Parts: sequence; structure tokens; C-alpha cells
Amino acid sequence: AKMRLLSALLTGVNRAFPYANSTGDELEEQVDFLFKIAHTGTFSTSTQALMLLLHIMKSKNTLSDRFYRALYAKLLSPELLS
Repeated sequence: AKMRLLSALLTGVNRAFPYANSTGDELEEQVDFLFKIAHTGTFSTSTQALMLLLHIMKSKNTLSDRFYRALYAKLLSPELLS
């Protein structure tokens, strides 16, 4: 139930982010938490976290190796096959 709520919240933030005229600085302190969700959450919640991380990093023009590591780990996840 908590993961569903978290996924819904992340979906809302992802949809609103492009219209927020934000540079991502407001969410910078949450980046570590978003990476933790990307590695440990369910597939759908992880996807939402990765999408938000992508929005934040693109707004700062900095796509890190850490992002790609989390993305590729999720793509190779056994959850994806089921």
C-alpha cells in the first residue's frame, strides 16, 4: 500500500515537473532517496523514481554514471521478465 502511494506521488511529480520552471535545486536533497527507491522499490515505483531523476538531471545538464548504473540494474532485473 505504501509503495502504491509512493508510486502515485512520483507519477504526479513527474507529470508536473516540466511545467514547474524549476532547475531541480528544490529536489537536489532528495536525490539520494530517489536512487534508493530506484534500487529497492518495485519495478513501477523504480521506473517513476528513475524518470524523476532523469528530469532533475536533465534540468541541470548532468546525467551521471550513477543514474545509468541504476537504470541498467533495473533493466536487468528479474522482475522485468515476469
